[in-house]
This record gives sequence, C-alpha cells and structure tokens, in this order.
Amino acid sequence: RIRDIMDRTGYLEELGNCIHELCLYGTGVSKSPVLQYVNYPVFTSKNGEGDVEEIESAIEAELVPGTKFVSIWNVFPSPEASSVKDAEYVIQRSFLSSSDLLDLSKDQEGFLPDVIDEVLQKGIGAVDGQQDSEHPRKNDEINPSRTKRFEVLEFWGNLDIEDLRPHLPVPEDATGYMDVVVHVVGDKVIKMAMNPFDGML
Repeated sequence: RIRDIMDRTGYLEELGNCIHELCLYGTGVSKSPVLQYVNYPVFTSKNGEGDVEEIESAIEAELVPGTKFVSIWNVFPSPEASSVKDAEYVIQRSFLSSSDLLDLSKDQEGFLPDVIDEVLQKGIGAVDGQQDSEHPRKNDEINPSRTKRFEVLEFWGNLDIEDLRPHLPVPEDATGYMDVVVHVVGDKVIKMAMNPFDGML
C-alpha cells in the first residue's frame, strides 16, 4: 500500500532531485507530507468467474500523502534558526502558471477562487524584470516566454491572533499567537488556514 502511494506520487523522482542539490550545494530540501489527490481506476469481477476487468468510466480520487522536492533557492527559514526545529517560520516560494493557480482552487480546500480570478485577470504577482537573487535559476525565472510566472509565497508560522480574527474562526478569549499557513500572490492572500500538522513547519 505504501509503495503504491510512493510510486503514484513520484517519490523516487522527487527524492532524486533533492539528492542532486545535496551533492551540488551540501543541502537538499524535501517537503513532506504533502497531501494530494490521486486517481485510482475501479475494478470489478466479470461474470462471477474471478476475472477482473477495469471500468474506464469509474475513477475514484483519493487524498494521499506524498513528498515534494523544494529547491534550496526557494526556501526561506527565519534567519536566526539553526535548524527547522527552532525556526519561527518558514517561507516557500513557488512559480505557477495560470492553469496551476486555477487548479489550486479545484484540487485543494481553502483557496479563494474569487481572489485567484482577480490575480489572473490583473496579472498580480507576475514576475517580470530582473531578480535580486543571484542564484543559478535566475536566468530561467526572468525568461519572458516562461509560463510559470506567478510567484506564490507559502508562509508557515505564528501570526498575531488579533490580525487573524477577521479571517479565521478564532475563539473570543484567545490571545497571543496562532500557528497558520498563508498563501500569498503579490499583495493578495489566496488562502489562510490553521496549521493542520500540530505546529510542525
């Protein structure tokens, strides 16, 4: 069962990319668990004889855990952290195409379709011009013909509860900070939710 999930979510390929950067730069990053939907074909017995045939029209989507490679050039932990365990927050940067952004609202819960539509219509968060970073992927990211041009920042960490009250169901007597996950494109928040992994970054 576990091996089947790993095969269908491309575990070996993602881990290979991580090891490649580990060899190049001394550090590799993998993100897990990442929940994603995988389509499974439905099978049924034929004529009661024990033969099994696939019903092409019957597909079941199942939410399964996976692992994703993240380039070290796209991960930004809190600067004072010496490891992930003592980091106050972690920000992951991704570059998505228009269709990738649309798929977010379809495939995952919590994303705001109306805000994503506004982002696409106005081109909010689209990457143009020079980048400040001098990392090896710089030339690829400023290529004018690239399709994955929307920069998405994914924040994992604590935010002030008072700032979160208008957006999340926060108990009235709660004070201090709350552990959240926030996705931002440009100046638009496209998702805000409580951390589902009990404070793990």
